[in-house]
Order: sequence, then structure tokens, then C-alpha cells
Amino acid sequence: MRDSFTQRKSEFSSLCTTMADTMLAFGVNDAFLSEAKINDEDLQTVVEQTVDSAAFMGPPILDEFTLELVSGQMAGMRALTQAPAEIPRQARVFHDHHYLLWLTPMSWREAKHFCESVGGHLATLTTSQEDAWVRSVFPCRWTYWLGGTDEHHEGSWRWITGEPWTYSCWNQHEPNNSSGSEHCLQMHQTGTWNDASGHEVRPFLIEWDH
Repeated sequence: MRDSFTQRKSEFSSLCTTMADTMLAFGVNDAFLSEAKINDEDLQTVVEQTVDSAAFMGPPILDEFTLELVSGQMAGMRALTQAPAEIPRQARVFHDHHYLLWLTPMSWREAKHFCESVGGHLATLTTSQEDAWVRSVFPCRWTYWLGGTDEHHEGSWRWITGEPWTYSCWNQHEPNNSSGSEHCLQMHQTGTWNDASGHEVRPFLIEWDH
């Protein structure tokens, strides 16, 4: 079992390194990296933290789904950087909308900017059906950003797309703005929602409305 885990950690490490190298090679793009203040050292830190976290969490996270997801993101990254206007074929479809979980951690605002730069937006889960589908297709192995915020008025949550806020799936005792600066929406590992500081760096879910 340990040998298998060691092998998978090595595979995962290699995939993450390739993912970072691909991001640097294609730029994603240089202007974005510069504006977001993401440099080579930051990317290396992300890779190391990702691998260390995977090792700490144990073999379950290093399963075929995870490896497939990271491999798919590498392909999606190449597609987006070569043709940003096109939706990667790795994106999953629900009611004519496309979704892609992006594993490279960013702050909420950086993630929002990135999504918009590739023609999409942070995902907005406006119905229980959409929320349930997302949780089934993108299991909550990670906590990731969604496109909700109350940064303009505390307690008044809205979708960044302007869609009506008629559905929510908050975790127990959330949202609580516990730090006084939790104004951004996350899909938590529990499969429920959490408010968090937008300065945290997390993976994020991209949505294209076509």
C-alpha cells in the first residue's frame, strides 16, 4: 500500500509540476500573471503546497479521479491559452452551460479576473438542481470559489452575474462573517457553502453561459 501511495504521490507531483510549467510556458498570459502578481516562486510554492497537502491527506486524494482531473486541467490550460475564446472540451455541460474546476489556487478577485479573461465567470449556482449537479460532478475534495459576494453590503448576498439570489445552501451557522472580512462565497468540502475572506487562495469553478 505504501509503495502504491509513494508512486501516486510521485505521479501527482509530476503532474503538478507540468501544470505549473505549462502555465509559465504559455503565460496564461504574461500580462495576467504580472497584474495578479504571480511569479515563478509563487507557482513553485503552489506546486509544493499541493503535493504536500496531498501527502498529508493520505492516499484517498491521490485517486484516479484526482489524477484525471489534474490531467484534464493541463489539457484545458493548453486549450485556453492557445484559444482563450474557445471553451475547453474538458468542460462539463449542464443545461447548455459549461463548467471547469480550475485547481491552480488564486484569491477570489484573481479567480474572478481569470474567469472573465477566458470568456466565463466564477460559477453561480442559482438553483438546487445546478448545485446538486456541481457537487456530483466536482466532488468536494477541495474548497473552491464560487461567484457570490456581499462585499457591497454586509449580509446582502448577490451573484456577480446579476442573476437573482433565490437559492442558497449555507453550512450550519453560515454565513457568519467571523473575521469581519468574509465577503466571498466558497463551496466547502462538506458540500455546503461558506463565506470567507477573498484573500484566501483556493481553486475555483469556471462557468460559461453557452
